[in-house]
Amino acid sequence: VFLGVEYVGATLLEGMITVGLVFDGELYLRVNSRNLSDYQELNNEPFSYIKTRKDHKAIKAASTAEVLEDNKTFQVWARKAYLVAEDATQN
Repeated sequence: VFLGVEYVGATLLEGMITVGLVFDGELYLRVNSRNLSDYQELNNEPFSYIKTRKDHKAIKAASTAEVLEDNKTFQVWARKAYLVAEDATQN
């Protein structure tokens, strides 16, 4: 995983695929129907931005200890975000 710095924050990359970003002190991971229910269960609100005429959507990763502070749980969430990012590259 690589952390690349951009003007809006920092991107979280796996290889050349953007998995998420850090913006204003918050971690945001990619989301689609593959992992949306995980976030909805924790009442996370969507975050989106527009970059080069393309609307990017992400949902904030839960700022709860059960996700961010538990390594195994976070790995599961990060893996799902990677699969979502792969989905986006194929569309």
